[in-house]
Amino acid sequence: MEYFLILSETEILPLGVDNKFGVFWSDSGMDYLYDIVDNKSHLINSINIKDEQNKTYSILQFLDKLKGLEIRWKIQKKQNL
Repeated sequence: MEYFLILSETEILPLGVDNKFGVFWSDSGMDYLYDIVDNKSHLINSINIKDEQNKTYSILQFLDKLKGLEIRWKIQKKQNL
């Protein structure tokens, strides 16, 4: 199942894919989601997540879905040097 971070009607970021084998392959939207949770908590209730079947989740509902899954990064995260 593929998930998307819905920031606005025109700004949609891919979060990643749950491959149903206990692994969530994250995409570029996960960095943004972590930034919201860590640094912009006032936005948590105003942003939604949708899956490929157009079902809507709150950020907290989505994070609950990730519990117990191994999160792997599709893209290499930027590292501070």
